[in-house]
Amino acid sequence: MEEDNKQALSLHVVLGFTSQVIGSVSSLQDAERNLICYLSGHVLVVHDVETGKQNKLQGHKNAIKCLKTSPDKCMICTADSGFHSMLIVWDSETLEPAQILESPYETGFECMDISTCGKYLITASSPDSFKKQEFAVWEVLDLAKGPLCTTSISGGDKQYSVAFNPDNKREFITNGKETACFWSWQVPEESSSPGGQNKFAQDDMASSPGGTLSYISPSFNSADFKQKVGKFTASIFMPGTKTALTATSDGDVVVWEDASIIHQRAGDRFASKVLRLHSQPIGVLAWHGQYLVTGAADGFVRFFDDKLRLVAWFEDMNAGGVTSVSFSSKKPQQCSFSPFSCSDFVIGTGLGQVVKLHASLFDEVSHESRRGECLFRGIPGKVTGMIECLNESAVIIASDKGSVHKWSAPFSFWKSVGGPEESSLASEASEGQEDSLVAPEASEATAGLSLVYQGKQTVMCMAWLSEDVLLLGLANGNLKFYSVSLKEEAHPSIKISNSQLKEVVCNAEGSIIALYDMANNLYIIKLGAGKYKDRWDYIGKHAAHLQAAIVDICFVGSKLYSVGKDGMLVLYDLEGSTLKDGVKVKQYTQIGQGVIPTACTLFSGAMDGSTPWTGLATNVGSHMLFADETGKFRVFDNESEGQKKVILSPEYGGIISKMAVFTSSKGESCLAFAGQGKVVGLVKFPLDGDPYKSCAVVAHPLTVSYMCVDRSTGGYVYTSDGYGVVNLWRVNLDALTPEPTKSKVERYSGLLDEGMAGQEFSDITNFFYYSQLRVQGEDTSEPRSITGKVPLSEVPQLMKALGYYLSEEDMRVMRSDVLFQQAARKAKHYAEAADDEDEGGSRDDQVYITFEDFFVLYVNYRPSQGLGDDDLSDAFSRLSEISSGGGGKDGRPLELDTEKLVGALCERGEKMTKEEIEKCLLALLGEDILEGEPPGTSVISLLPRVLNHKSFAEDILGFSEA
Repeated sequence: MEEDNKQALSLHVVLGFTSQVIGSVSSLQDAERNLICYLSGHVLVVHDVETGKQNKLQGHKNAIKCLKTSPDKCMICTADSGFHSMLIVWDSETLEPAQILESPYETGFECMDISTCGKYLITASSPDSFKKQEFAVWEVLDLAKGPLCTTSISGGDKQYSVAFNPDNKREFITNGKETACFWSWQVPEESSSPGGQNKFAQDDMASSPGGTLSYISPSFNSADFKQKVGKFTASIFMPGTKTALTATSDGDVVVWEDASIIHQRAGDRFASKVLRLHSQPIGVLAWHGQYLVTGAADGFVRFFDDKLRLVAWFEDMNAGGVTSVSFSSKKPQQCSFSPFSCSDFVIGTGLGQVVKLHASLFDEVSHESRRGECLFRGIPGKVTGMIECLNESAVIIASDKGSVHKWSAPFSFWKSVGGPEESSLASEASEGQEDSLVAPEASEATAGLSLVYQGKQTVMCMAWLSEDVLLLGLANGNLKFYSVSLKEEAHPSIKISNSQLKEVVCNAEGSIIALYDMANNLYIIKLGAGKYKDRWDYIGKHAAHLQAAIVDICFVGSKLYSVGKDGMLVLYDLEGSTLKDGVKVKQYTQIGQGVIPTACTLFSGAMDGSTPWTGLATNVGSHMLFADETGKFRVFDNESEGQKKVILSPEYGGIISKMAVFTSSKGESCLAFAGQGKVVGLVKFPLDGDPYKSCAVVAHPLTVSYMCVDRSTGGYVYTSDGYGVVNLWRVNLDALTPEPTKSKVERYSGLLDEGMAGQEFSDITNFFYYSQLRVQGEDTSEPRSITGKVPLSEVPQLMKALGYYLSEEDMRVMRSDVLFQQAARKAKHYAEAADDEDEGGSRDDQVYITFEDFFVLYVNYRPSQGLGDDDLSDAFSRLSEISSGGGGKDGRPLELDTEKLVGALCERGEKMTKEEIEKCLLALLGEDILEGEPPGTSVISLLPRVLNHKSFAEDILGFSEA
């Protein structure tokens, strides 16, 4: 906990588990402790059932796909699937890693199992691009010395389930969808295991030098049993026999009998019969004591004896399909009225619930008494939407099961929260009508996780119309007005679109609602636009961003904007948008030349956000903040309709896709962001690009699809990648305070490739001081004065010397930025800085900036990455009005008429004259190109009639292919 307090973002609570992974919940209960562990994305959570305390074990980069515990519950093994995968053996007492195996497979792990003696571990890799799957046997407590034996299978049926033979540690069984394999392995007692794990990852051998690993795959034909047999799901050996079982997606089990004598081949099996044990797919096969235990998608857990006769059944949990069954190591409990006995066990279900069951429940008569104890309830299914609550520390979460949940402080979710009725709501809704709403129990309204709404259609987006009315945008294009307190619709639903709704927003007065759908159409509805003042009327739709996706829509005061991937900011005419005329556009504004926005949010105060964000409503603000594909933040002023500042965005995790501004309890403003690289992060205001004022952590194994902030306290950030897990992050802005011992130059220099010791920093320093001499006159004989400052008029020349050629727009924005900083230091009002900006270029000679200011300016404004071949190819494609960039017919480079290229330079973007183009070409190609030509010959006329992007780059710009 003390370590968490030092972090700007620390994982506080995890809601839900990876319910789609078979075996993702395991019991650690014994005589002294009552613990369970479960997988939540890339985190292993060890959960104290008595206190609800979570221990969150982090170390994996990818989603954990395998969870196994040793028979004595002392070790927990986790493995993930993906690049840079890991296998970690955790000590269940200390919760520290006991063994770590890094990247043994190129694509990670598919499945694994621990032998009943707890000494050996069998792993199977996920198939690589060549469909090769690798298998290995390891010693659990000595992974570093490499596998005991290995082998690989190429191009076969992917094996995704594995189980040791409890009677023979040298045997295990695997299965894919259509085949089962019986394996045996041997290691010479005197030999050591092979070299190392890196060599193992690259070998493609029948078996490793240290041991042998072989398998037999018996043939199976469903026609032999005169019935259809589903896909294989899981396999297990029956203790005390040579029989094995494989479950199927039809609810059957295939019984494999020993055929060693028949086929004269040791370990061989044949399918003797197929038995129906469930009516739906069986996902879990386990052996407990003398019983075979099955868990299936029908939500039932059944116990069978060694002759596969049904002995006991647990079928009243009403918690969803069973994906995990795990028993405690406590002594089995005997039923009072039947000979059945078993240890306490927990099940995990596809609806995100963990239920504890015990043998005595089998004696109960009523359905309610046999349901067991719901230890905790997560979000059923996938997360499809998330929004923070107004004026309280809580979040609203929607799922693909048609449900909407409220998760409130203190963010608990265990011990039967919500009552037993909630578990069946999804199935009830699917059977009933779309508008059938089920209110939560009164007791759950005060608990951490509660059900707010249940319908048939999936809720895809949400917004608060008022403190009580929640707007719900549905997958079928309908918009619902739902009263959270009354648990009923506050207004009849409105059909908005035939496509799925993606986002909904409303103005501060709650009189106008805007939405957009999957087809990138924007819709407006108004209150009282028709005959009835209390009725919402559909105004119409408009597609302002042609052939481009909408990034965001927002109200800024009384104005409605949409932001598109086409780089346009569209302002809508709300007064002119009527029932008669439909939706009208007032203004199109290009955010910046070549800028492709990826996220948008609002903030108030000064241009860099230095004035604290004081409001709770998200539609109050005077500035828009854009993140773009080039790794920049761009501040856009809504009054002057133009860019005012460019800041380097954090380089963690790629392109930023989500942003939100909030204020901490201490009044400090902050930007929360989520990137497409699985991260969530913070940037402390004011926005100046300081790397010491930002941070990011890997939040989920996949892209963070949903993020919102707790505006009531400023203390939490909520995130989800959409796969049933919601992470709650505690915010500590004190950790983002820059070190006072480091200067700005020292802090920002870390953003250069080689820091202050590199050539780039040396060039910046030399050019800056040379600029001072140039201003004083290079040929002057007067004494030199090194002031440490240069006039603002020198900045464009300095940038060019460093390889950054400013456009007219770049220079305007940079000038605005510098003047604002100058005014802020002199304690002037922002409006005064704006007046200075309008006085003209002559003022640039009177404004001086220091080396520190210039260095910060350069780091923020310079291109994050240079132009590449793909950029030029795309530019040529756009100029030729070809929508798909990258090449012409038959893969040949796309060609463009030189006349058309010159015309585009003269007419589009920041226009050039032909005289300016001539000067540029002469500088690029040299004056020798005109030798032997008649006087008055233009350089343009000497260019080839057609150009492709490669010849343009190499022959004209002088670039060489790397």
